[in-house]
Amino acid sequence: MKNTNSKGNIIVYSPTENKLSFTHLQGSKMSSTDLLFVYGTLKKGFQNQFAVELSAHAIFEGTGNFPGELYLCDWFPAAISLPESPFRVHGEIYKLKDLKRMLALLDDYEEITDNPASSLYVRQIIQVQNHENRQVSCYVYIYNQSISNLPRIYEGNFIKQESDSEEK
Repeated sequence: MKNTNSKGNIIVYSPTENKLSFTHLQGSKMSSTDLLFVYGTLKKGFQNQFAVELSAHAIFEGTGNFPGELYLCDWFPAAISLPESPFRVHGEIYKLKDLKRMLALLDDYEEITDNPASSLYVRQIIQVQNHENRQVSCYVYIYNQSISNLPRIYEGNFIKQESDSEEK
């Protein structure tokens, strides 16, 4: 799998090696969108400060999904994008009111660092199928660490567990 993130890196996922590698694009134009797809603790029903902030500074556009797989990483989910996958990651689409501010806030929440290899997630623009079965370009936070020991969420839908004591 090959994707490009907003910092100008080509991201290549190797399922056989279960890792991501990065190559920086020099002088490339990056695409942009004001849509955000969330599949975990930023969805409706979660009450952490970042979900509340998203709710206050974004417009809910509806549900959506993209081809990939979802895993449970401790008490929060981890999604990987696999464009040829028959499996789907389900979530919600939001239109961000203050794009720059919200992306900076969410990058911090998702533990994105200046070194992509050490970031917990990477922000990518990928095609998401919305509730009207149309493809829309959305920012999505894709898990950036090994999934080899993570339990898979086969239905592709992360829901709040009553036993969750913390929320990411």
